[in-house]
Amino acid sequence: MLKAENIRDHLKSDFYTLNLLQQVTSTNEIVKKYGVCGKSEGEVLIANSQTRGRGRLGREFYSPSDTGLYMSILLRPALSADDALLITTAAAVAVCCAIENVSDCVPKIKWVNDIFVNDKKICGILTESALSGTGKLEFAVLGIGLNLSSPKGDFPLELQKIAGTLNITDDFKKARLCAGILNEFYTLYQNIDKKTYLEDYRRRSLLNGKPIYIHKNGEKIKAKAIGVADDFSLIAEIGERVEHISTGEVSIRLR
Repeated sequence: MLKAENIRDHLKSDFYTLNLLQQVTSTNEIVKKYGVCGKSEGEVLIANSQTRGRGRLGREFYSPSDTGLYMSILLRPALSADDALLITTAAAVAVCCAIENVSDCVPKIKWVNDIFVNDKKICGILTESALSGTGKLEFAVLGIGLNLSSPKGDFPLELQKIAGTLNITDDFKKARLCAGILNEFYTLYQNIDKKTYLEDYRRRSLLNGKPIYIHKNGEKIKAKAIGVADDFSLIAEIGERVEHISTGEVSIRLR
C-alpha cells in the first residue's frame, strides 16, 4: 500500500494534505463530506480499494485492492457551475503528463474524462460539485481512478475487453506517479480559468477524426469527431451539420 511519506517526498508544494486509508466505500463520497464540513481545499484521500467506487453517469468503478490508485481531492475554485468541466479536463492532462514521466506509455484522452493506453481504458475521472447560493462552486471533488496493474484473476468478464493497466507494481514508482498527478494538476489549477492546457488536451485527443456514437437522452447517434472547442465541448459532424457536444456520452464506432 502507498505511504504518505513516500508521496510527500515527490510533492513540489504544500497545497495538499494527504489522507491514506486501506479501504473506503468511495473516496469521492468521503471527500464530499470534507467539503460540507468546511475543510480547506487541498485535502486528498487515497484508498487502497473501494467497495462502491463511482464513475460518470452512475456507473461503478471497479476498485480492487493493491492494483489501482484511487484518490479524490477537495477543491474550492472561483468558478461558475458552467466551468466545472475545466477541473475534469485539467485533471486529464495532468494524469497524462504524470504517466509519461514514469513510463513509456502514450496516454490518450477519450472525451471527456477517460484516459486510454493502447486502446484500453486505464483511468476514469469524476468531478462532483456543490453550488453556493450565487451559482458559483462552493466546492468540487475531483476523483481519479487509475488501473496500475491487473487484479488477481483478471478483471471481471465485462471489463476485460475495455480495461487496461499501466503495469506498474513497484511502490516507489506508484508514489512518483501519485505525486506527479498532484503536482501536474496543481500547476494547471492555479490558473485554471485561463485554459493554458487546451492545446495539450486537443493534442492528446483519442477521438479526432474517428467515427463515433453520441449517446444522449436514450438515442445513439452516428457522428464523426472533428475536434475539441475552446470550451472543451466535442465538435462533431452529424450528417450535414456540425454540432458542439457538451453533455452525454460518446463511444468509438467501429467501421
